[in-house]
Amino acid sequence: TSAVQGDGKTSIAVALARSAAKAGLRVVLIDANFRAPSVAPLLGASPQGGLVAALTGRLSLANCIFHDPRSTALLLAGTTPLRNPSQLLASDALYQTIAQLRTKCDLILIDSAPLLVANDAAALSRLADIVLFITRPQRTPRATVAAAAQNLMDAPAQVAVVSLVPSGLAGLAYV
Repeated sequence: TSAVQGDGKTSIAVALARSAAKAGLRVVLIDANFRAPSVAPLLGASPQGGLVAALTGRLSLANCIFHDPRSTALLLAGTTPLRNPSQLLASDALYQTIAQLRTKCDLILIDSAPLLVANDAAALSRLADIVLFITRPQRTPRATVAAAAQNLMDAPAQVAVVSLVPSGLAGLAYV
C-alpha cells in the first residue's frame, strides 16, 4: 500500500509478481483496490470476472483468475469500482479465498487502496504476512506518510517500508 495515490504501489506489485513468477514461484496478484481497480488496465487486460465476482459467488474463483501475458503470474482482478467495500473486506468469503490461494501459491500479493483514501489496506493487513508500504519522499510529504503509517500501526501489521528515490538522487542521499 501507500499513503496516497501515485506513489507506485501498483507498479511495484506488478513488478514483484512478474519477478517472483520468473524466478519460479507460483504467484497470484490480487487487485483489492475496490475503489479504483488498476492492475488489469496496467496489464492491458479486461477480464470478465474478478475479485468481487469470486467473493459474491457470481463466478467460481477459477473463472475469475487470468494469466499475466508477460509471466506465469496469475491475477485476480478488480473489475468494478465499489464505493463501500467494507462488507467484502470483512467477509468470510475473502478469508476463504485467501486460504484457498495459499494452498496453491507460493506468494500472494494484494494491491489495495492508499491508506489515506480508505482504511481498506489496514483491514487487509490482517490477512497478510507483511505489508509493503511504498513511499516517495520527494513527492509525498513526511506528515502524510506518518499519518498513513499510523493507520498501519493501529491495525497492527508487520510493515516493511520501501522508499523510492529517483535515480538522479541515488548518489546524493540515502533514504
